Amino acid sequence: MNARFRNRFVLTDSIDRVAGLYSLRSDEVAVFLVYRESTNAQGYLQPASPRERLRREFARLGDTVDRILELCPEHPYDDIVAQVVMPGWQRGGTVLVGDACGAVSLLAGQGGSLAIAGAALLGDILGSVTMPEGIGPALADFERRWRPVVEEAQAAGRRAASSFLPANRTQRLVRRWVIRASHLPGIDRLIARQIVGKIAR
Repeated sequence: MNARFRNRFVLTDSIDRVAGLYSLRSDEVAVFLVYRESTNAQGYLQPASPRERLRREFARLGDTVDRILELCPEHPYDDIVAQVVMPGWQRGGTVLVGDACGAVSLLAGQGGSLAIAGAALLGDILGSVTMPEGIGPALADFERRWRPVVEEAQAAGRRAASSFLPANRTQRLVRRWVIRASHLPGIDRLIARQIVGKIAR
């Protein structure tokens, strides 16, 4: 299969599910399958093994995808792309940091960088505290200053999600236009800025 996809990055043109393939230097082909998971009335993910779910979600998406499903290992890497949005990060002398308060998802990236930068800011703010009663106000100040940065990254992730995994025909059409326009000189940079917003600047 590598000969067919050498030096190429291929995505299916589909709604609510996307299969991607690209060749590796090791003469292998890497594959990822992403879809919107349906939920039951309680909001929990429908139970099924990862391979069963992939076969259910991606059946009849084309000969190449059918072949991928045939080759799918029994225990593929399986994860959920999600964000953590908390109404508040701190209470008294306790504060949530990193993904616990604001996971941005892999579509936004920067999770590790945000965790490190947030921890550094928290350390700077707490470093000036000299009395126990100052901890609560310091943590509130940390949330006030750092929350807008995290929310900006999360918004960028949601914008990327609508482009990467179209939910309807309109979003799919926009993605087609974006892909075609990305071949024009200078447009590639403009598109990148639109996707990642101010975080990329």
